[in-house]
Amino acid sequence: VLATGVDIKTKQAGDDMILYLPKEAPDPIASVVVLAVSGTLNVETITLKQTAGGKIVLPADMVELNNKAYTFSEHAILEGKAGSRNISNWVSMSTWVQWTFMVTTPGTFEVVAELANASPESKVSIESGKSKMPVTIGTTGDASKYKELSLGNVTYDKAGAQGMILIPVKGWNPVNLRHIILKP
Repeated sequence: VLATGVDIKTKQAGDDMILYLPKEAPDPIASVVVLAVSGTLNVETITLKQTAGGKIVLPADMVELNNKAYTFSEHAILEGKAGSRNISNWVSMSTWVQWTFMVTTPGTFEVVAELANASPESKVSIESGKSKMPVTIGTTGDASKYKELSLGNVTYDKAGAQGMILIPVKGWNPVNLRHIILKP
């Protein structure tokens, strides 16, 4: 219900609820939508899902940055515009990145990362499920020159909530990361 007392039209579309809001906000400064729900609300926090074609896209926009560096200047950051954001300033071995996502069709996936690496190489461990995979990331020639590089394969045996973590290991050098695509 809007502040004006007008009900908002809604439509169920699969797992999503679509709200049809008016073109003009009722209040030019702050408009509030109150959603009244009858019964128990079951909220699913996982937003990244496997596509109909089987791919799983893990964008920088949806990463969980775990900055454990000692100084703020060593913290990895998310920068850029929506749709082309990247993880940059990932200089500390104490920082790792992770995503949570939903697998609907289990199987083995090629891990393809769009990244930029100015160093001759950088080393990470990819952790998914119970497996840990050491990976050497080759150079792209420049910290702003992005390329898609295959990092290996991971297997998810079961449908449901899954995760992927990239942790720097000995031999780590800074990289900038736009996204990871898991390709069946």
